Amino acid sequence: MTFWLNRRVERALQSYLQTLCSSTMKIYRSAQLAPRQFPCAVVRAHQNRRYVGEVYAANRMIASVMVMTEYASEIDGNAVEVSKFEEIEEIAVSSVLEALFVDDLAAQLTAVGIPGISISYAAIGSADGDPVTSQSDEDGNVSIVEIPLVIMAGSTEI
Repeated sequence: MTFWLNRRVERALQSYLQTLCSSTMKIYRSAQLAPRQFPCAVVRAHQNRRYVGEVYAANRMIASVMVMTEYASEIDGNAVEVSKFEEIEEIAVSSVLEALFVDDLAAQLTAVGIPGISISYAAIGSADGDPVTSQSDEDGNVSIVEIPLVIMAGSTEI
């Protein structure tokens, strides 16, 4: 059923990134309501409502990974600054980009083993060619680096 396809894509992305980035950050899905620990990555996916030529592209997913870093430095037990915000953000973003910038991303996401999904294509980028973007949250306390993905996914029998 394609209604749940976006959630399955999110679960596949979350599981894949957890195996490669868990030492650097926590990985959340967009629908998870748990309080976020920083740095973290939030994955989200939704179906693209575009037509490709004359055919509706029902299996094209627009996804993104938002790497979120708090504008603060880590302080050790002696109240000494041990790591700057920019260093933490660079490590977190690099970790996610290295995980996603692989030739066989679709195969890697399918191999995670989420039931009911088959991924035939996955790559960094977007249908509109939007680059990786950076912004702050509404309060200005968190940096958000958004990495867009295009994913072709289909439902399989469960």
